[in-house]
Amino acid sequence: MISVNVLLFKFFRSAEKELVADTDPMEPGTEWERIAKLCDFNPKASKHTKDISRMRSIILQVKQTPPAPIKPKQ
Repeated sequence: MISVNVLLFKFFRSAEKELVADTDPMEPGTEWERIAKLCDFNPKASKHTKDISRMRSIILQVKQTPPAPIKPKQ
């Protein structure tokens, strides 16, 4: 019999492969949009978790007005 941990590992591994396959190549300036897409911004989604309203507002703010890209040192 296969343990629950092995089944969960296989499930998460396949979900990770699907996520990586579905992502587009990284373009400068789209990092925060990609992060926001992965986050759950429904404040009523779970009442038994910690308050993440501050983090949610910061991510949305950065998504709307992204910071200037950092230029590499030469």
